[in-house]
Amino acid sequence: MRFDLLLKAMEWLLRLAGLLSADFKTRLQGPVRHVRLMTTDNRHGRTFAMGDGRVRSFRDKRKTPDGAMAWLDAAVAFKVLSGGYEGDFYDALQAGRVKISGDAGRVFSFISTVRQAKDVFRGLRNNPKGSKQVKRST
Repeated sequence: MRFDLLLKAMEWLLRLAGLLSADFKTRLQGPVRHVRLMTTDNRHGRTFAMGDGRVRSFRDKRKTPDGAMAWLDAAVAFKVLSGGYEGDFYDALQAGRVKISGDAGRVFSFISTVRQAKDVFRGLRNNPKGSKQVKRST
């Protein structure tokens, strides 16, 4: 359940980053690419469609994605995807807790796109629009 909510929140994160950042919106241009994140038993998962300047996700399992990331279990996937340390993903990949099928370049491009979306929000948090710097007198 938490993994499904995380994937839906990831869709909202990507959509909102596209609305807030022109640089991110240009990353979403081009042909539509489908990447599926799921568990190996295929009980949990979503297919993300990115392209033409927008992001959508759906639970339909019938469409064949360009690339897929299959996690051994939802708990590990939630921990790795919601964590802030990117090395956790590569550790899980080396340990065999996640399998990549299809076009691996599309999967890694998707991971890079999610990282860029997180950077959009980190930039907003560190420098909110309209905030004024207060000079301290000593």
